[in-house]
Amino acid sequence: MADVFISYAREDQEFVRKLHDALVERERDTWIDWKNIPLTANFLQEVYAGIEGSDTFAYMISPDSLDSKVCMQELNHAVENNKRLAPIWHRDVDEEAVPPELALHNWVFFRESEDFEEAFERLVEAIETDLEWAKAHTRLLVRAKEWEAEDRDGSYLLRGRDLETAEKLQVREAEKEPKLTLLQKQYIHASREAATELEMRLLDTVKLGWLGGLALMLSGALYIASQLVSMYLAFNDVTNPSIRSFVAAIGLVGAPIEREDDQGAESDPRHSSASRLWPAIAAARPQSGSNRPTLIMRDRKRRPGAIW
Repeated sequence: MADVFISYAREDQEFVRKLHDALVERERDTWIDWKNIPLTANFLQEVYAGIEGSDTFAYMISPDSLDSKVCMQELNHAVENNKRLAPIWHRDVDEEAVPPELALHNWVFFRESEDFEEAFERLVEAIETDLEWAKAHTRLLVRAKEWEAEDRDGSYLLRGRDLETAEKLQVREAEKEPKLTLLQKQYIHASREAATELEMRLLDTVKLGWLGGLALMLSGALYIASQLVSMYLAFNDVTNPSIRSFVAAIGLVGAPIEREDDQGAESDPRHSSASRLWPAIAAARPQSGSNRPTLIMRDRKRRPGAIW
């Protein structure tokens, strides 16, 4: 991006070179067609890109520039993109012949009769007026043009701090010149819509994660409940088909159990179902020193009416 784009007729080239050198000496980057267009490039496309990427469009007013088709094309493109204009009055013309877009602005008189240094300082002052806004306008325009050139691909949209900065520019626009173009406003709007959609997707992902965690908790609770029911059936010889169907539907296996029985190896005949489980239960018992918890099931005969 450049500070100044200089539009001029070939008849004024000698003066323009002098002006260009003075701007470079003042550390102002200029876009000018004799040094910025590759030989193999499309001339007009390169010129338009140079206008879009410059903070100020300086138009050299002279009889030849007003008659130049290319100069008029450059001016029209600058106006279409709301570039800041700096008309430089170099050679006298009929004021009525000056395009209205230039006539609305204060001219910087740069005639041969003018003191070059004084005129140059006025031009630099015009270029640097509200320079922050002009540069922000240029950056946003360049990015909006890239987005448009790529068929408004979402990957070219603004995000994060860039989007916040652009939205602040839009708020300040009422009191600033030049104004934002329609394309720039569409670009900001599309960027905000995409950012909002992304935020909603992230929120949905968090919700799904939370529901997934809740489902795991419920599944764990169901597993524990099935263990308890299985152990109850084993020690109480429940034959109710509805209860057994429920447990079969759950399809989970009980935890390791240690039987506490003061009667020794003899067990209540009513506990025959539990007795048949002892080999499997014993095999599932943790070895000595294991940290695996063991459930102590008390004999129903010793504590009548108790489940465990």
